[in-house]
Amino acid sequence: HLLPADVGVDIVLFDGEELVYREGRDNYFLGSEHFARDYLANPPTVPYTGGILLDMVGDKELTIYYERNSWNYARELSKSVFAKAKELGVEAFIPRIRHEIRDDHLPLNQIAKIPTIDLIDFDYPRPGIGAPRYWHTTQDVPENCSGHSLATVVYVVHQWLMSQ
Repeated sequence: HLLPADVGVDIVLFDGEELVYREGRDNYFLGSEHFARDYLANPPTVPYTGGILLDMVGDKELTIYYERNSWNYARELSKSVFAKAKELGVEAFIPRIRHEIRDDHLPLNQIAKIPTIDLIDFDYPRPGIGAPRYWHTTQDVPENCSGHSLATVVYVVHQWLMSQ
């Protein structure tokens, strides 16, 4: 399915987030801060109406909650995407706030004033005593990821875009 002709989508890949923070050197979100400052200095002809950060959405046991900063900065966008997931019968999107994540959506919200949400499965690794930990370990391998989970998130975002 094609998006309507009047719906534009930019795919932006940020770099530098995983750089180790050192006092006085950087603010951690190098790519997204640069993008946000450039957006302000050189505004596009048609301003962005929103942004969606896809973050760690490949867990075999996909669970995506409202992320606290997304809720605080872009509540309507959060509600809209989660409502689309519910409409589609996607149970992995759970409409409750669970985590507060500092990530690339913050400069977009704070500097560029683009309402941006972080769709993140931060329960990868699963919570609980004795639960396997994959993130940032040698167990963070394709076998612990799911193409179905990735496709599910892309499906929800695509269907949400189609409805705009």
